[in-house]
Amino acid sequence: MKIILATGGSGGHLFPAIKVAESLRQKGYKTLFIGSFAMTRDHLTKRGLDYIDLNLKGINLRDIKGTVQAIWLSVKAFFTTVSLLRKVKPNAVCGFGGFSSFAVVCAAKFLRIPCLIHEQNVLPGRANKILAKLADEILISFSQTFNYFNKKKTMHVGCPIQAKKTNCSREQLLRQFNLSVDLKTIFVFGGSQGSVQINRVFTKACELLKKDFNFQVIHLCGKNDYEQMKKYYSTSNIKYALFTFLENIAEALEVCDLVISRSGAVSVTEISAFKVPSILIPYPHASGHQLANAKVLTDKGMAFLLEDKDLTEHRLRDIVIKAINNRENIINKLNSDDNDINFSNAAERISEEMIKLAR
Repeated sequence: MKIILATGGSGGHLFPAIKVAESLRQKGYKTLFIGSFAMTRDHLTKRGLDYIDLNLKGINLRDIKGTVQAIWLSVKAFFTTVSLLRKVKPNAVCGFGGFSSFAVVCAAKFLRIPCLIHEQNVLPGRANKILAKLADEILISFSQTFNYFNKKKTMHVGCPIQAKKTNCSREQLLRQFNLSVDLKTIFVFGGSQGSVQINRVFTKACELLKKDFNFQVIHLCGKNDYEQMKKYYSTSNIKYALFTFLENIAEALEVCDLVISRSGAVSVTEISAFKVPSILIPYPHASGHQLANAKVLTDKGMAFLLEDKDLTEHRLRDIVIKAINNRENIINKLNSDDNDINFSNAAERISEEMIKLAR
């Protein structure tokens, strides 16, 4: 039995799909990824996952010429995928959102192949809004998303995350990072590509925070900003561990006292799963998706919200101090029954639904 996973190339779409593929492989099912993976294909190849890369680009309605080109590429991809699916003969197709998944799920529906979609964010993306009308089943990460889909064919399963809890003590993990067990640890994470805006403002806030308390930093800064961040930390007198990417983000989540992060669906779910106080700074150019994700926690007092337009070193410093001082209260709220986004078996639940549909 073979199952197709259709996804866009961003980490927010791809990493949950990878987790589901790993669950399917453990059950003995074959998987094939179809989508656009220009920035992320390394994550597929190093896991031994088969994929076919389509020549697609996203639609930007403000760019008329680019939009026409993107639509034309999607039409070509539809016919290419129809031919491909006829050869592969999959038992089911699952779309994980993004422009790349659109042509694949449409082709599957044209060929009457059972298909479902998984929506990672609270607010559905353009592709999934349309595909929801075609899909046999809709799976969602957050209960708030029921408001946007047909409830009769929608199921709340959670968002698969890559982070796996380790068997190491906090002291062991801090030693691996070459950090101290006696200092407060701040984990800065701007998403899978890093965030230049968060990187720059945080380093300015560090100069203010050094006057308030002793701390150390684990910082995922992305490839493009690595040299600049390394230059800053090497002269800052702050203990630090700097990375472009961390394969198992759990190692940082388990040792930190506070996370400063964008609020993609995976990041919000990981922060909730590891019960870590956080300051969430939604990416402002994501059609409100990240703001809605952040509010799942911030509206219940489980995290602090700092919008990008308000992001300054002084504002960030003030919220860091407030979060550190209220850490135990926030952790208690994250552990409460009011927190309904922790599905540790989300990938398993999705794979089971895909198998049922395939059968």
